[in-house]
Amino acid sequence: MTFKYRCSKCRGRNCFKHLLDWYLRKRRCRHCGHDRFYLDRARQFRDDYCTCSGYHYTHRKGSTFCEHHPNYQVNVRVGRYGEKLEDVLEDIKLRAICPF
Repeated sequence: MTFKYRCSKCRGRNCFKHLLDWYLRKRRCRHCGHDRFYLDRARQFRDDYCTCSGYHYTHRKGSTFCEHHPNYQVNVRVGRYGEKLEDVLEDIKLRAICPF
């Protein structure tokens, strides 16, 4: 388990393997070098992260290109590959009628 902190100065995100009290030397912010942090409770206890292949990083479930989004196929084909929306919708309708 990692502990997610934010810097008190720049609000940058920092992850540490242990609580701050465990370390003998003060930890520094990797963004600004400040040594004061607070526990980021919003990130620490969140459970709606997704690791599907829609993005190459951990993201929120249901994001635009997440595989769990209801319009995933339309978003990917129109947004990433530049197909026309009308063509994509027509293709989806044809596949629903005849899957072969």
